[in-house]
Amino acid sequence: MSKIIVFEPRCEIMIHQVFNAGIIAIMGRLYPSPDNSITFYAEKAHFQIIQQNIPFRMNHIEIHIPHGVTRKDELQKILFDFKTIWKIKGQKPDVLICTSVSPSVIYFAKKLLRQTKVVLFFHLLGWLKRRPVQFYKFTYWTYRVLEMQRDNCIQMVNGESIVNELKKEQSKAVFGYLDHPQPVYSDTILSLNVKSINFGVIAGGARYKGAHLLFDLEKELQEYTNRIEFYQKGCFENDIAIPADTRVHIVDDKDLVALSSLNSLVNKLNYCIFFYPCDSYKLGSSGALTMALAHLKPIIAFRNPYFEYLFAKLGNIGYLCNTFDEMVSIIKNILNDNDNDYYVMLQNNIKQGMKYLSTDYLAEQMRQILSKLRVKK
Repeated sequence: MSKIIVFEPRCEIMIHQVFNAGIIAIMGRLYPSPDNSITFYAEKAHFQIIQQNIPFRMNHIEIHIPHGVTRKDELQKILFDFKTIWKIKGQKPDVLICTSVSPSVIYFAKKLLRQTKVVLFFHLLGWLKRRPVQFYKFTYWTYRVLEMQRDNCIQMVNGESIVNELKKEQSKAVFGYLDHPQPVYSDTILSLNVKSINFGVIAGGARYKGAHLLFDLEKELQEYTNRIEFYQKGCFENDIAIPADTRVHIVDDKDLVALSSLNSLVNKLNYCIFFYPCDSYKLGSSGALTMALAHLKPIIAFRNPYFEYLFAKLGNIGYLCNTFDEMVSIIKNILNDNDNDYYVMLQNNIKQGMKYLSTDYLAEQMRQILSKLRVKK
């Protein structure tokens, strides 16, 4: 029986729970009798949440991830990564999946695990645009780590569009891709009640995500006040002023500590709105987007590379806008046209397209990825 280890070196509690559960479920589909054949290195609370969302039992090695941002904290993280990878090496796994990474995780995995097939998943890659030339900069050496080639190791991102963008940013580091796995939480096709339509933002209340534009949108649609409701997941950050007269329902993150609570919020919505800037999501995927699609919610968003990629892959699943004014115009058309047939069509397109994000579909891709890795004898 193959020995599989999944290592989560940075995330705790709910963070990346859908992605991590999806990757573990994919590995379970690749090997017969997955019960107790997969060992998950993770913090206790994170493991417990993931275990609830997969259909088989895992072994658990509890870890205590160092937190903090001081130089001492960063050194502790490097030491933690070394000790954990060294411990994993001693278990002689056939496959190691790192569901998130740091430069030290990448380095130690590539250096120490030459007889193990290693898959490293990257989530945040915006820093690749800022390649330093000074050898004493920490990120200078990060690039060197990324460019280390190993026949037994592959660096992965969550979409072909991200690979294409990475090719523009650097020439030597090689990446593969596997789309963000996402189970479908609801397959019910809803009808559009034009007298009461719920729009929601489920991507958090940060300015860099465009969250402040929700209040501008509310203002532009004042004439429809009695027919629409706006919901915002998570508190707004301090640099966003909340109008005293807003009718936006702000659902505090502390009320979303469980996936069931988030699902309950998304279920209320007819459309999910994303204000991510057009130049964003070139080097990253959006779990909030796949969460909306998991509930068959049509998307209204600004056009960006990753959203364009998923729209092309899944089909017509909503509206991509070039400007804020275009977004306002689209929502007004939705409210004025009362086109239920089109709304139902969008949901059916999402329902059919979600097969490309299913564990069944992605498991075959993962099988092919692993088959190409070669370990030292």
